[in-house]
Amino acid sequence: MISLNNKLISLKRNIIVLMFLIIISVLSLSSTETPFQITTLDNPAPGYLHFTWPMINSFFLVDNSGNVQYSDLKIDGSSYCFRLKNGKWVQIVDAIKMYIYNDALELVDTIPNILPSLQESYSLDWHSVALLSNGHYLLLFTKFEIRDLSQIVDGGKTEATVISNAIVETDRTGTIYWKWDALDHLNILDATYIVDLTLNTIDLTHINSIVEDNSGNILASVRHYDEIIKINKTTGSIIWRLGGSKSKKNQFTFINDNQDGFNGFSHQHSITVLSNGNILLYDNGNLKNPKYSRAVEYAINENSKTATKVWEYSSNPPIFQGVMGSVERLPNGNTLINWGKQKITEVRPNNTISYELTYAEFPMASVYNATRVVSRMDAVSRLINYTGSYNFNESSQNTGVNVNVSSLNGMGLSHIEKHSYAAYNANFHDTTFSSVYPYRWVWSANGIISISGSMKIKLDGLNIQNPTKTSVFMRVKEGEGTFYELTNSYNANTNEITANVSSLGEFILVDCELDEPTLSKPINNTTNKIKGKLEWNTLIGATNYQIQISKVETFLQTNINAVVGDVYQFIFDSLENNTQYYWRVCGFNKKDTSDWSNVYTFKTVIAPPKLSTPINNFIGTKITSIISWQYVSGATHYHLQVSKSSNFASIHLENTSLTKSSFPLSELSYNTKYYWRV
Repeated sequence: MISLNNKLISLKRNIIVLMFLIIISVLSLSSTETPFQITTLDNPAPGYLHFTWPMINSFFLVDNSGNVQYSDLKIDGSSYCFRLKNGKWVQIVDAIKMYIYNDALELVDTIPNILPSLQESYSLDWHSVALLSNGHYLLLFTKFEIRDLSQIVDGGKTEATVISNAIVETDRTGTIYWKWDALDHLNILDATYIVDLTLNTIDLTHINSIVEDNSGNILASVRHYDEIIKINKTTGSIIWRLGGSKSKKNQFTFINDNQDGFNGFSHQHSITVLSNGNILLYDNGNLKNPKYSRAVEYAINENSKTATKVWEYSSNPPIFQGVMGSVERLPNGNTLINWGKQKITEVRPNNTISYELTYAEFPMASVYNATRVVSRMDAVSRLINYTGSYNFNESSQNTGVNVNVSSLNGMGLSHIEKHSYAAYNANFHDTTFSSVYPYRWVWSANGIISISGSMKIKLDGLNIQNPTKTSVFMRVKEGEGTFYELTNSYNANTNEITANVSSLGEFILVDCELDEPTLSKPINNTTNKIKGKLEWNTLIGATNYQIQISKVETFLQTNINAVVGDVYQFIFDSLENNTQYYWRVCGFNKKDTSDWSNVYTFKTVIAPPKLSTPINNFIGTKITSIISWQYVSGATHYHLQVSKSSNFASIHLENTSLTKSSFPLSELSYNTKYYWRV
């Protein structure tokens, strides 16, 4: 028995490894490259999507833009990780034990391996786990038995391996409080016709979900019997059996649920007992003709044994998924449907779509379970039905937001989510800020046509460098569109930023504090012409720059004090020759003025000499005359050139070390035109 069990577990592991290698070659889960596409985003319920995806050995969440978040949070072992109703995560490891994690994925508890205590051939089944109202855990086990089926089935094997299930109640100590074996209560012959009882190995019951109902009894989805059974938690006896047309022991009449002659559901997954006692499930539809999958909700009357369909949703065009799939009723009344392949859809009670995520089809790319979780974020919901103040903060969920509604058209349940990372696909109407803070808030609602008022964001706990220089931007649709700056102000006493709002949408904080500019040209301590250009680095967030040029390093007096727009250079043309100048630049926008840059200095060149005698174009200059020019302040020597050509291609006379502002001519020719310069 034990040897058979170990072989089957080893086989299952090898299959999982193969599936993992196939999918990982196709799919890369990172925050920059995502395989997910969002086709509808219309005010869904708060939270991220979490997948129980057997082919991906990691933990990750997907936001409403289809971006993978927190994929760096690794958990050891298999990826069969479920969210419990107390907010913790449970992970089934190597089919023998379970780990319990808190919301930060820190290991907080372990449920030990209880297989030796069962003393039979079991393995921990990853399909389902439930947290009971008494704090214990309800675990699902796969059971392996060798049975002689030759006496009850034509062609049955004398040593057939029958795979069934057991349900066990335990806690962190590993104590077994209650145990229920399927084949103690179910007849092998009651399986649907699709189960071939002549095989050597028979997957018989295939229970895929277990849940505690409102009375403390247990509901189990027996997939291969096309049944949901209710188990008396005290005695272990079956209270009732609910199944579709292919169930052999159905005790209920289906009302309002007949499709092409087929009543009810087939090969179902993901049963849930709602607060009103109704049962919600994912109907795979394997034994229907035609085959199609759907989400369906039934009102159960145990006295009259009726199951009345009160709601259903089918994809258009129809989807058939023979394996996996899940359904979840969300706190806002929406229903999240994981079709098992292609897409995940969130629908409202009226069957309009509020959210849909799609992903590429490829072999074995099936999602077993998808759920929307408020994890590693904050989300608070409020019914907005009047003008006035609304506090979107609770003891366990703190968005930091208070809203004052001054104008309202319509009413509805409103949600504010706070996320600790920057917005994706962020385009801006203007860029008068230096950086974007890694926070975003999404304010959504159904039923509100228009709304206006003010939003207060508490900055406590946020890493905001300078609140007075922080501004609020928003866009109407989460994940797309252009951000606009809102009129806002900061209250130091309450540490709140208040922004005027005129619609729901996505909100972010930006830092308008400016760094100081860095000067580039002219290089410090060089010589420069009296006409030239100053340059500095572009300052992110600056709308204007102020430039000062002075003869004194303290800038108590300035020769130039100018303001330019969003450029990085300034042209000057009115400086004096042979003068030391100092210059600096600062940037500013509507929220901030930067510090002055470091001070650079340059000295202007000395003035060019002004020629005196002989005057220009004079005819009759003696060949022995003295030529002269005006004295140049700062000059230590002069360089004289005389040439017979205007371009000084050939030099007739040259002196490079004259210390006076005159020079006696000699060696000139009569009746000849000369050009000269100094």
